[in-house]
Amino acid sequence: MDRSFLSNDALVNASRNFICIRTATYEDAEEAEFLRKIFSGRGGELENTVFALLTPDAQSTLSRTGRSPQFAFRSAQSMATAMDNLALKYPGKPATPVTTLPVMKDVRLAVNVSACDGLPLVVVYGKDEEQLKELEQEILPLAFSQNLSGKFTYVKTTNPNDIETIIGFDKDEYGFAVIIPSQYGISGKVQYQWPAEVEPAQLGRGLLALANATSKVEKNHNQHVRAGMNQGISWKTAIPVEDKMSLRAMQDRQQRNRR
Repeated sequence: MDRSFLSNDALVNASRNFICIRTATYEDAEEAEFLRKIFSGRGGELENTVFALLTPDAQSTLSRTGRSPQFAFRSAQSMATAMDNLALKYPGKPATPVTTLPVMKDVRLAVNVSACDGLPLVVVYGKDEEQLKELEQEILPLAFSQNLSGKFTYVKTTNPNDIETIIGFDKDEYGFAVIIPSQYGISGKVQYQWPAEVEPAQLGRGLLALANATSKVEKNHNQHVRAGMNQGISWKTAIPVEDKMSLRAMQDRQQRNRR
């Protein structure tokens, strides 16, 4: 899906007139209830992926909903054209400064999402909430800059316990760290770490260098899942999985592994 749709240049350009939200299915009960209202299975169960274009108040859909963009559009170009037309219908208000990073819910989930997306992760680590806000404002312009936009996943924390699964992370060094997730996103390894006192220009150069040196990881879904099952690796979701196809597939793989 990503290669044929979401990475398409025309679609990327069209998305700049939208607020884009990456949901993390089965990781938040409140989010799950919102997604269920947008699209669910015949029995009312929440599917493992949900796609929708929504009105600015998020109360109405602007396209057919489904598990992916392919449910509504024949191609990335047709989706981009539809989004351009919708942007004219909803011109929006004058742009206001972005004040927050697009962070994941917690470090554990962020590492896993980074592995799924094939992107490195930036951890913003502060000794307290006050310092964390200062660090966030320092990296914010860089994250949305033309050179770095879309190059990293982000998360922030003040809890040293959150980073125990990250190899090489200095818990006494508050600031910024780029993490390369393991193949299945269960753990990660520090690629580089900067102190809180780093100059913004130096941080920007460092992030750009790492972004350019890190290739986006592509995976074959079937091979990836099969290898993970063989290694006994599984992901425990925050709330129970409801998608019947996913549950059936997991049961089938478990049965094959027992043979």
